[in-house]
Amino acid sequence: MIPPSYLVFKHGDRYYAKCGLPEKAGLIEFSGGDASEVVQTVINNLPDVGGSIVFGHGQFEFYSTVEISGKKILIRGQGRATVLHSNMADHSAIFKFTGQNENVIVEKLTFLTKTTDRAIEIHGIMAFSRFSELSMYNEPKNVTGFGILVDLGASEYIMLNTFENIDIHNYGSGITIMTNASDAFANVNRFKNIEVYNAYIGFDLNAGSAGYEYGINSNALVDCLVETGVENSYGYRLRGGEGNGNNNLRNCYTLWYGTTTKTTRCEITSTYINTLILGGNLRTSPYPLIDNGENTMIFDKEYLVHRGGIATKIDVDDYGGNFTNYTPSPEVEGIIILAVDTNSTNPGQRLYAYMNGEWRYVDLT
Repeated sequence: MIPPSYLVFKHGDRYYAKCGLPEKAGLIEFSGGDASEVVQTVINNLPDVGGSIVFGHGQFEFYSTVEISGKKILIRGQGRATVLHSNMADHSAIFKFTGQNENVIVEKLTFLTKTTDRAIEIHGIMAFSRFSELSMYNEPKNVTGFGILVDLGASEYIMLNTFENIDIHNYGSGITIMTNASDAFANVNRFKNIEVYNAYIGFDLNAGSAGYEYGINSNALVDCLVETGVENSYGYRLRGGEGNGNNNLRNCYTLWYGTTTKTTRCEITSTYINTLILGGNLRTSPYPLIDNGENTMIFDKEYLVHRGGIATKIDVDDYGGNFTNYTPSPEVEGIIILAVDTNSTNPGQRLYAYMNGEWRYVDLT
């Protein structure tokens, strides 16, 4: 097995970086009482071609952000046995990527942040990279900050990256992507098997102002879960921008706990085009808000298709004859329901539409 460029480990209250490069193999090259300083020094001394950093077991205390720019780098821990703990001021990240980064791998790490911090922050360019097998916890449980924040300015983008097998706890947003300039974009990225707990927004794909023409396109969210007890929260939020779309949500779920929580399963607003929702429970009552999504389509067992803010649903049961015991739901503007009363004495068929805050129907019997 090829040794890492550096092994970062803890002994007592100090942190050490043992070099694995051939010319210095086995040498303890850097040490100190602040894990962030040791790791930053290691990154700054990696060869131009890049390298790898492996963390040992234990809790590593970070007193400043580690910035990674223009490096082909692998950062790996020992899963839940490697904890990167933030001791920084608010609005700080443990890892911050800037500049142009490609072929980055970050895996098998546990992040522990506080208040409005974020575990990972990405700016600049990120492509052909993978973030996997990560756990992120924010303490106390005040639902602020970000698990992963992608904040893109002029000429910045993320493309062809994979985020998978990640669990995120107690943040204001689990994963947020923001494009803040007309030429910034986030395209062809894959988010798979990500679980977000106790967040105000699970996934927030925010393409900025209406005039931004690139935005967030052709991304896939697959087998994801948002479970929260935060009132008026959002599971999945796709918003803003112009000419955005071809984003797919497959087998994605939102669950909530508590008695007063109101969770919007999925909000699609502004000019998103051809957003596909397949499987999952994002369309189910009591809060199935899919708002104003242009050419939004849902395919599943209950809702046949949801397109341009109009949904179609089929209800079939014995409703007591002449729909005596039937009440259409949910009350979502633009929804259309085909209702079939299978009562043996007085069967019937009706087409309901919820418009301008009230139900109307046409008898099809």
